[in-house]
Amino acid sequence: TSAIRGLVVAGDGTPVAGANVSLDGRMGRGGRTAVTGADGRFAFEDIEGFFFTVKAEYETARASANRVRPGDDLTLTLAE
Repeated sequence: TSAIRGLVVAGDGTPVAGANVSLDGRMGRGGRTAVTGADGRFAFEDIEGFFFTVKAEYETARASANRVRPGDDLTLTLAE
């Protein structure tokens, strides 16, 4: 097992605290949610599988990354 970790930032690069982050995998694997900390970081631990989609939302802004693998460290930049 492994983890997927990351950082959610605004368009200007400022970390976003309190963003909702979701993890979804193929065939219903994953299905987890997290909220970013004061530093804008999130983590999904003990992940099993190959590829996942990670989505972040804060108010009306959104970001996503496809084909994320366990072990990846992402930066998701929110956009309206």
